[in-house]
Amino acid sequence: MLSVRSGEPILNHLTGHKLHYMPEQLKCFFLIILLSVGHLLIAHASNKENEYYEGEKIFIYTDKPYYQINEKIWFKLYVINAGTGKPTDISNAAYAELLDSASGVIASIKVSLKNGDGSGSFDIADNLPSGTYRVKASTGVIKNITQPVFFHTDLVIVNYLQPAKDISFGPMEGGKADSLNNFVINIHPDKAIYSGREKISLDISATDGKSGLVAATLSVSVYKLDSGFNVDQAISAQVQSAYAPSTVIFVAPQAFYGDPEETYRLDDFSRFTSMEEIFREYVRGVGVAVSGNKYRLFVYDELTHMPFASTPFVLIDGAAVTDIQKLMALDPSKIKTIEVVPRKYFLGKDVFYGVVSLTTYTGNFAGYEPDDSAARFAYERITPQRIFDLPVYSTPLQKSSRLPDFRNTLFWDPSVQTATKGLQLVSFYSSDIKGRFVIVVHGHSADGGSGSSSSVITVQ
Repeated sequence: MLSVRSGEPILNHLTGHKLHYMPEQLKCFFLIILLSVGHLLIAHASNKENEYYEGEKIFIYTDKPYYQINEKIWFKLYVINAGTGKPTDISNAAYAELLDSASGVIASIKVSLKNGDGSGSFDIADNLPSGTYRVKASTGVIKNITQPVFFHTDLVIVNYLQPAKDISFGPMEGGKADSLNNFVINIHPDKAIYSGREKISLDISATDGKSGLVAATLSVSVYKLDSGFNVDQAISAQVQSAYAPSTVIFVAPQAFYGDPEETYRLDDFSRFTSMEEIFREYVRGVGVAVSGNKYRLFVYDELTHMPFASTPFVLIDGAAVTDIQKLMALDPSKIKTIEVVPRKYFLGKDVFYGVVSLTTYTGNFAGYEPDDSAARFAYERITPQRIFDLPVYSTPLQKSSRLPDFRNTLFWDPSVQTATKGLQLVSFYSSDIKGRFVIVVHGHSADGGSGSSSSVITVQ
């Protein structure tokens, strides 16, 4: 805040020099120059804050490196600022694809991101041939870079319905670890050897080598170690496919922009009589400008808190609004919710300077009539997310169940959170399969640390 003593010219504070005798016209010109320079400095600072719009990087972790048909490929996505290594929330959605060796897309989904964190799964069809496949991921920001770099991980899929093949997965041993910025993940099973259908507990923590325990987001997977493929594995896979419970869907489809930063349910407020009043009084992220009885909506950038110069992408019941004047003339009592995305949003090659989405009670535009040349598009929605099934054998009756349990992946959780105090406890049950199982943990911290660790247990 500029403080000026009474009777003292304001330019004395701006320049540090006495300007009592400068002509008024020259003072005004000099003040304009100073304000212009200040504006450029503010704009430069804003650009520095927005540098990471074009600097995202994705890490991809799958629950294991090999699969059989009729299984699911579970994966975790973690998006960071490529410069700082810290999580970024610029993109709230990512695009994942499953490709074959010829780079043909077998399946693709859209994954919701929150603070750079997201997860999903692919179903493996029973007609896929045995071979090496690839999971690739990107965001709208990455796609809009002149020379985008797509991140991927490779895996093996075995089709046991085909003639037997000697497919080797290579050595897969535990006990390895890697870290960045002194980030270390510690895994402590409650014991080394377990029996079938026994509870397994893991103490997991993350440290930075300095202050001790740190908060981190981890993906945890436990799967059977194998060095090849045989008939017994094929039989186990078919039995598990026949008797395993169906996967539960627990996340409903979302709008193409995912979870909005601002949601206004108009029934929660006193009703106003015009759309202009609703935007001015309720919706913080949207401003209204009026010039010559013509309305214009603009969105405030959540980073700079300044209005975008370009108009936002406005929708009503999923249809693009091309005439703001028609929208502002609607009866506000017919509008149920207003959602706002107060930042740049990248959709393919399109860049939107904020998104404003209105939903009516009836879903028929509440009287808004699109132009004859306008079309309604079915924008790609977030793919529903599945939950990983975890059988429980906590009672003698459950443990003695005659339903077979031939899981070779015992546990998968893409969003385990560690804290700065104490250890994170993870529990699950072994299956009927005996052998050595590897625990693999990948993780990232809020300050840019990342790493992985593994450990081996035995079920006999």
